[in-house]
Amino acid sequence: MKLMPVVRLVLKLQRFEIVVLSIAALALTAVTLLVAARLYALPLEIAACRFPTNCSTLQDEFNRLRQQTLVFALLNVVLPIFAGLIIGVPIVAREIERGTASLPWAMSASRRGWFLSRLAILGGVVAILSLLSAITSELLSGASNPGVDMAHSFREVETRGPIIVARGLAAFSLASLAGAVMGRALPGLLLAAAMSLAVFFGLQLANDSWLHTDAGPMPEGVSVDDAVISDVGYLLPDGRIVDWDTAWQALDDPSTNPVEAFPQRYVGVEPGLAPGKRAREALVMLMASFMAAALATVVVERRRPY
Repeated sequence: MKLMPVVRLVLKLQRFEIVVLSIAALALTAVTLLVAARLYALPLEIAACRFPTNCSTLQDEFNRLRQQTLVFALLNVVLPIFAGLIIGVPIVAREIERGTASLPWAMSASRRGWFLSRLAILGGVVAILSLLSAITSELLSGASNPGVDMAHSFREVETRGPIIVARGLAAFSLASLAGAVMGRALPGLLLAAAMSLAVFFGLQLANDSWLHTDAGPMPEGVSVDDAVISDVGYLLPDGRIVDWDTAWQALDDPSTNPVEAFPQRYVGVEPGLAPGKRAREALVMLMASFMAAALATVVVERRRPY
């Protein structure tokens, strides 16, 4: 079967969901970009301001918009996940629920090819919708943190950039798996939501653990706000950075304490490592997505069409 007829057929079967989600994504993107554009402009207007009253008004506007960015950031996180769930579940569940699965499965050269073609086409739709949220969230984050190199910062790291796309695709793969297992749309959607929450939470815990393992002494002058801080240590005269108890034992004067006797040093992951750590987190999420898709393929090949 030629590619374009297959693409048109697959998109037609879920045209309602795709159109509604596309409209929502475009509307959210437009509003987010408008807010980001205003946030980018306000610091320049404040810097050029000459009248205290006007300066105060502009600063209040910036602070108000910056507080509102949390809502847009959360929407840009949730929308790709929601799109993945809504588009992924019906791939198999709707066919089985309507009793039409036996026909396309019988007409296709293999169930695997039938399923993977739909997974690739609809996964592309989810990826595009997720990419819109990823780009706009990155721009919004940069606008709300003027003067900060967000590419080398852990600020708002879970609500912007590649991880948003990876979560959307993971939710999509898990939804296709849940739909294939349950064979019904609503139960499949509930199972997919529960599976997605479990996977996201588990991988977040794993990522936090990896960052804690990666932590080391922070160089002086590094912005603490842009780093991941796991602990605070004390610099001994021999160059070691130790915890409170060890620093206390190293005191020469028992009337003092480690805070007074030794310089404090943060222990964590410095901002310069942010791009690699963000890429690792997104890559692990994508690996989970591929594993779920592979498992869903096995289920489709083996289950009955009812």
